[in-house]
Amino acid sequence: MKNNQENLQSIYKSFQLPKNDERLEKLKDSAYSKVLVITEDWCGDAMMNIPILKHISEKLNIEARAFHRDDELT
Repeated sequence: MKNNQENLQSIYKSFQLPKNDERLEKLKDSAYSKVLVITEDWCGDAMMNIPILKHISEKLNIEARAFHRDDELT
């Protein structure tokens, strides 16, 4: 991200995953190993959610890749 990079990094640094969260345990026990994120630099929702997803993917060793929506319009 370029437009919201500073805000995204700030959210990432300040966010902590909850301890003993049942939802994380369910994901951990599932067969999920990859996440596809369709996003854009200007998207405020992405700025808020991608840092959280990054924490989850790091904790659970899930590969997460982002694709820019506006690059694939055709």
